[in-house]
Amino acid sequence: PASGSALAPTPHDLLIVSLASELAWTARTVLRDGGLPDDVSVAAEWRTQDDPPRLAEIDLTVLVPRGAAGVSTALTDAFETSLAARTLDAPTLNISLEGASR
Repeated sequence: PASGSALAPTPHDLLIVSLASELAWTARTVLRDGGLPDDVSVAAEWRTQDDPPRLAEIDLTVLVPRGAAGVSTALTDAFETSLAARTLDAPTLNISLEGASR
């Protein structure tokens, strides 16, 4: 994490990693079910708000292998019903999919 904490991840870092991990596992499951390679990575960016101090917005990008276009609808549906998408009303959580159409 790039939070600047030298001793350990912050609570925000741990929350973001948890959400990213859940999306990675979801994507791997959908890809495996579709008979595709399950090499997945998730990138995360987030912004905070100062008053009151809290997360303001989270952007998670899931990168899947080339050739996953056939399961892109299943991936999108799975992400929309994921714990990450269902859990947070605030901050705003944006989930995007990359690589499926290559």
